[in-house]
Amino acid sequence: MRFVAALLTLIALTAAALAGQGLWHEVKDPPPALTPLAIVDTSEAQIATEPEPPRVWPALFGEPQPPMPPQPEPQPPTPVAEPQPPKPQMPPIESLGYTLTGLVQSGDVTLAMISHPTGQKVLRAGDRLDDGYLIDRIDHDGVWITDGQADPALLGFAQ
Repeated sequence: MRFVAALLTLIALTAAALAGQGLWHEVKDPPPALTPLAIVDTSEAQIATEPEPPRVWPALFGEPQPPMPPQPEPQPPTPVAEPQPPKPQMPPIESLGYTLTGLVQSGDVTLAMISHPTGQKVLRAGDRLDDGYLIDRIDHDGVWITDGQADPALLGFAQ
């Protein structure tokens, strides 16, 4: 291993000595000074010759096309109303324990007497039941009750 290291060291020293000798020759004998060349006027020679025809390149990507007219700006799509799920159906009012026991009409005001296992009440259109249901209207058929989301359901007289 020491032999290889010594051999490489000698090769490196020889290369450094040759580079130093080449530098010494360059410093000792500089190259001769260059003389400037004469400037020749070629403007008249170019006028006399005919211009070269334009190059014809092969159409690698198809034939050149004229520019397209500007496209009108696209209009945003008109919003389409999403289909709504059907309204939830109200449970039958009778299943909640309500029964219509009577109607009272006094002038233009109509009152309904409704009984429930918790007690009886006299209500008018716009009043709320205990379960949050709203009296929508009262007519000669009975009381129309809604929960605010579904269609009104009729609570009629017991048959």
